[in-house]
Amino acid sequence: MPQFHIYSTTTQEVVATRLTNSSNGELDSVKHTASPGKYSYYLKNVIVYVVSAILQYAVANGTLSLLTSLAGEERGFATLAVAYVVGFVAVCSPGLIASLGCKTVIVSVNIGYLLFSVGNFSVEYYTLIPAAVFGGYSISVVWVCGATYLNTLGVSYAEHHKTTANKMISYTNGISMFCFSSGFVLGNALSSILLLPTRNSATRAGVNNGTAAGLCSLEPEALAENKYVYALRSTLIGMSAISLLLVIFVLDGLKEDKAKSFSFTKLVGDMKSSLKDVGKAFCQPNIGLAAPLIVACGIGIAYFPGTFSRVYIAECVGVHIIGYVFIVYGTASAIASVCLGKVLGYVSLTTMSLLNACLNVGLVAFLLIWEREPSYLVIFTVAILWGACDGSWTTLTSSYMALNLKGMLHVSHSIFTTSYIVGYSINYIFALVLTSQQLLILLAGSLLLVLPLYLVAEWLSNRRSISRCLGLPESSHSEE
Repeated sequence: MPQFHIYSTTTQEVVATRLTNSSNGELDSVKHTASPGKYSYYLKNVIVYVVSAILQYAVANGTLSLLTSLAGEERGFATLAVAYVVGFVAVCSPGLIASLGCKTVIVSVNIGYLLFSVGNFSVEYYTLIPAAVFGGYSISVVWVCGATYLNTLGVSYAEHHKTTANKMISYTNGISMFCFSSGFVLGNALSSILLLPTRNSATRAGVNNGTAAGLCSLEPEALAENKYVYALRSTLIGMSAISLLLVIFVLDGLKEDKAKSFSFTKLVGDMKSSLKDVGKAFCQPNIGLAAPLIVACGIGIAYFPGTFSRVYIAECVGVHIIGYVFIVYGTASAIASVCLGKVLGYVSLTTMSLLNACLNVGLVAFLLIWEREPSYLVIFTVAILWGACDGSWTTLTSSYMALNLKGMLHVSHSIFTTSYIVGYSINYIFALVLTSQQLLILLAGSLLLVLPLYLVAEWLSNRRSISRCLGLPESSHSEE
């Protein structure tokens, strides 16, 4: 019987070598159909990951929305605090990817989402806190492993086609943000549709306040036993299970993952090494100066579903509109991110960053002077523009990090995710003590303060690129 050995060549093509029975022992090499350079291979894995990621983000958004309503203020605050603290594990995620492989980490993230959604079936501390640990891990690591996976696929595809790695990195980062925004839309759509009867009954009873997903603030005990809430919980768990099955059985592992072998000693060593890599990368001027802009963007992204929904949407047009406004916001963010990912192959990051900053600061200025009159037109227009800003900022900053650390994509996404979590945490903490207008001033001030630092980082990055092309010595350490 002929034997087959599958191995990866330096050109990232999977080759099946058939051992013949001829007397001279010649080898007959045949190209395998599942080549990482083939468009069908690239498209199949991108589609599978996108579907899985949208389901993941929808589960996270839907579960967090339910948590806000069901757990009550004290338990909800404690659970979110635990999730935020655990979220800083993102800084160690490069070590997990280096030790376990990208696909294995994606599978672990899906398992974490499943446990997170199951743990929230009961709103007691002994289930909420463990669930928050799993949720915090998955929510923080999902971007790092997912964006690294898509970037690596894109770079492999670029090596075999008439395109550049830089274009594919920007494009796949846009796809990553598209998944996040689409999951946000799907999660809020499910909440709005499945919980519509609950919201209507509460409205008839005279309840006028609600949560970010458009739920009404009924008593947590009564809401937990509601059949529509039970249906939403079951739907989220089912979506999480489907996502897990997709990544286990359909998603292909990367070429680099095939040589991974797990051992606890290796994991500890890779974690230490990854922390050193993150520290070294962050100390590079073109990386360290850009990180504050990501923090400021995190403040802005956290502001809309939190303070804006509570102060502007609920007061101006009513809580029953919040879910629909979020759907419009998420749709605008998804469209902007995937379109900008394509545009960045032809327009500089600096140009798009300046345009986006002008739009973002202009929106903040408008909200500061607006008298909050009931107006569906204003609310939905702001939702569209704010969503476009948030999607653009995420694509711009993640692409900048990845393009400047192409040899360490997982490290670049770790720095990006950690910086965003810092921004989320700042907004979360200051929202407890500041008014909505003060938070807007904080957002605009932080953007105006850190944007010059980002422009300096861009200039340093461009100068280093020119130096490489001309063969001149660089003033700072080169990326690995």
